[in-house]
Amino acid sequence: MKKLKVLLASSILATSAITGNVVAQDPEDIIKSYRVETRDCDGGGCGSISMMDRQGVSDFLAQITAEGEARSASGAAGGTRISRRDTQVVYLDFDSSPATFNVLTSTGDVFFTFNAHEYTQEERDAVQAQIAADYAQFNFSFTQTQPTEGNFTTLLMNCNTNNPAFPGPVGGACLNLSAAGGLSILFGQAESIDFRNLDMADDAFVDGNLWEFLIQFDPDGSLFTAFSGIPLPTEVDEGGNTVVTAEGIEIVNAAIVNQVANTAAHELGHILGLRHHDSFGALGDGIPTTGTPNPNAFIPVVDAGANAAETTLHLMASGASAGLSLNGSAAVDRFLSERSAIKIQTSERGRLTEEQALNEDRKIKLKRLNTPNTILEGENAGEPLIRVRSNVVQGRIDESGEVDRYFFKAPRGLTFLNAELVSFSGNTADPMIGTLRVFYVERNGNLTEIATNIQTFEPFDPLILDLQLPERGQYMIEVEAPDTVFLDFDGDGIFSDPFPLDASGNGALRTGDYELLMYVAGGALQGGVRTGQQ
Repeated sequence: MKKLKVLLASSILATSAITGNVVAQDPEDIIKSYRVETRDCDGGGCGSISMMDRQGVSDFLAQITAEGEARSASGAAGGTRISRRDTQVVYLDFDSSPATFNVLTSTGDVFFTFNAHEYTQEERDAVQAQIAADYAQFNFSFTQTQPTEGNFTTLLMNCNTNNPAFPGPVGGACLNLSAAGGLSILFGQAESIDFRNLDMADDAFVDGNLWEFLIQFDPDGSLFTAFSGIPLPTEVDEGGNTVVTAEGIEIVNAAIVNQVANTAAHELGHILGLRHHDSFGALGDGIPTTGTPNPNAFIPVVDAGANAAETTLHLMASGASAGLSLNGSAAVDRFLSERSAIKIQTSERGRLTEEQALNEDRKIKLKRLNTPNTILEGENAGEPLIRVRSNVVQGRIDESGEVDRYFFKAPRGLTFLNAELVSFSGNTADPMIGTLRVFYVERNGNLTEIATNIQTFEPFDPLILDLQLPERGQYMIEVEAPDTVFLDFDGDGIFSDPFPLDASGNGALRTGDYELLMYVAGGALQGGVRTGQQ
């Protein structure tokens, strides 16, 4: 083990261009920190704009336009009307896994080659059972046998480094070490953010080999414990080295199963159109209590409160979006939030109103939605009722400066409005960047603006989050496409630096197609505890 540490220390020092005498280093000295990557789909709409300069942002926006044009040309774009759908079949592929994986340095060199985790049949069944339990109250079927006909989603259970048909770091790695000792981790990636699950054959990969790497790189288990927060029993072997016991290896294997099941359910959520903000909970509590995301990343600054203490219990949480720790993936069996359940159920019920089918009064009917209770722990766990109404409006901005207006009534007792524009991040043939505004319609017809969102922490589709409606009555929601978006070019943590679309050559994003998800909710949830809950 000491010889291995010397060789590894030499490797990391060489790639850092540091000269001089090489001394043995503990793994904890080589790997000092980590970052879980949250680029959760292959499309540009999942890309990160942090740390980009103005030219980089302009190129990124141009990529979104080009991807939309490609989807339009291929006929794979969103915007389709669907009725109540068939069962979504999900195939868990554990067998298409290479025997070994590499951890790469910042220069692309191999830092460490390790043996991939070999899933026993018992572990495979446990992963499947956990994911199936998460989606048990919706129309899903899970299998470890590849279907021979019909549409199905494949969840590839390894870091995809060798199959261009799947998303992932093809030719790269899911574990990359920087010269400064930071470990970049990619747990999985979906093919797209497919709102309303229009494509029932899109795929994702899921990987749990981080834990194998840590325990093979550092056999005494201290690095595993530092990352996961899970202590491991150890013993001294015949060579005098401290190693993890057989019982400890079983604990590592259990952590792999739990993280892989959580990540698989998370990536499947993206395939269904779920976003990271769908983890925020409980419903009505605003953004997470963790301090992530930064309220300043919402334009304007979100005022829905920061009381969502249950967020990290939910499957769509991530580190960058909600402050989720690695322990939250490895040791906690997470579950779908109220928001996620509402969005999936709205899709399964085939809710869609087309803009051109509306009367001149532009009234949208929010329809009653019987949503199952997916909450295992929290204020809504085991509650007998849910009171939700939802709809999806399919619309289009045809020219710059156009404003689409929709009117809806807030039923008695349903106090919280959530509205989300889906275009920039979705499978849209002609994507746009939009803004949402909500108005209360006074009895005399006057409009009082009560909420606005230009963009969120994962730009650029706007989100009205947990808007408490002041009273029963009529409301209006506006959709428009502004010329200016806001970024944090100066690094002060505030997204207040303007970036023009027209002047930067990205004016095409001021027109396009969109879908507007709206739901009002209040009261407690309906349903029972998940089968098998301890």
